[in-house]
Amino acid sequence: MAGPRVPRRLYETWVWIQGLLLALVIPLLLAAIVCPSWRWLVVAVVTFVLSFGISMGGAGLWPGLGEIFAVEGCFMGVELPRDSVSEVDIGPGWEKGGSAVVLFPYKKGIDQMAGDMAVSFFAPDEHGHEVCFAMFTYTAEKALELAERLRG
Repeated sequence: MAGPRVPRRLYETWVWIQGLLLALVIPLLLAAIVCPSWRWLVVAVVTFVLSFGISMGGAGLWPGLGEIFAVEGCFMGVELPRDSVSEVDIGPGWEKGGSAVVLFPYKKGIDQMAGDMAVSFFAPDEHGHEVCFAMFTYTAEKALELAERLRG
């Protein structure tokens, strides 16, 4: 498989920043209730907006960043034996492995977009870590074809 992938450390950093910012929103909202001050509310809203901006910014830059990181004129690729693929799903399921925790504000929209054209599965990445891959196809037929090939 080859496609616009970014280095693992960059992805993990992006996810951690989003998660930490989202985790801060709830205590900040509680602080706004406990200490009646509009400042806490403003900080909570700004923190959520910052998290949203980092999330959307990363999602928007993702394909372009992946194309920058090319090896010998080709996208970074991952080779994996078919028997290492597990839990192949079509549609919602991309969040397996914990992504929904970080992306919970956007999960419903991503699920709707995934429809019957997204295929997700677990397989080892280029470092041998078991990760969830999610691929969006052009048609439902292509998604079904990819899922069948991955299932073997």
